Amino acid sequence: MEVIVELKEAGATWIQVDVDTLVKDLEGYQLKGFTKAYSELESACSGHNVIVANYFADIPAEAFKTLTSLPGVSGFTFDFIHGEKALDLIKSSFPSGKYLFAGVVDGRNIWANDLVGSLAGHKNEAFFSANAVVQVSRKSSPRVTNESLQKAVSD
Repeated sequence: MEVIVELKEAGATWIQVDVDTLVKDLEGYQLKGFTKAYSELESACSGHNVIVANYFADIPAEAFKTLTSLPGVSGFTFDFIHGEKALDLIKSSFPSGKYLFAGVVDGRNIWANDLVGSLAGHKNEAFFSANAVVQVSRKSSPRVTNESLQKAVSD
């Protein structure tokens, strides 16, 4: 809360809250806990534009629903590099009147990114091909022990 007060005192009109935990396979009670925690921040952010940023992976549908239903949020950031399903969720149920910020730079290795290419909409096909192979390997790994996760990633 102190940081938010300092930002307001410094004249900030936009406040970004990074929430990378929503990419995990969270249970309902955990999503409720997130909503409760956010409600504590909401009053501190009152009168300012708030962006909630999610990155590094896809956001599950229930987390997307929880996130986009938060009151007092002006916009959302989603990962379009590793977030394969985010675009479908956005197309079907993004709230009207909200800003959408697109993560188009690989946050896992920003220094290797071709910024001009990212801004132009170019994709590094070699990277995506290699990444797809790695994802298939991870999805079929015998080290995944959560049954619902095994089922979800095998589709």
